[in-house]
Amino acid sequence: MNIHLDSPLLQLPLKHLDQMNLIMNLLHNALEAAHSSEKKKVTVSSMIRSGIYILEISNSTALLCQGSVKIICLLLFMLQKSKNVTKALARGLFLNLFPNTMGA
Repeated sequence: MNIHLDSPLLQLPLKHLDQMNLIMNLLHNALEAAHSSEKKKVTVSSMIRSGIYILEISNSTALLCQGSVKIICLLLFMLQKSKNVTKALARGLFLNLFPNTMGA
């Protein structure tokens, strides 16, 4: 595991308990995904750019192609903005598009 924090996690605009829950969930997901890869590497970094706190957690699994990233962003946007798109529908669309993801 590689950790590089330019900005401490305490600068996240969340309650301490919410910060810990967020970090634990992100690390758990990254470690679980890295477990299935050959390298088994997780990297954690943080920074502040233009006043926005950025926390990046990555793992050694294969990167998604640009088209997949755009679809994921679109699904998240639809889920956030539309009252007609439920979490179950968004998850179903995601799993339909990416059947080999964990949890399928």
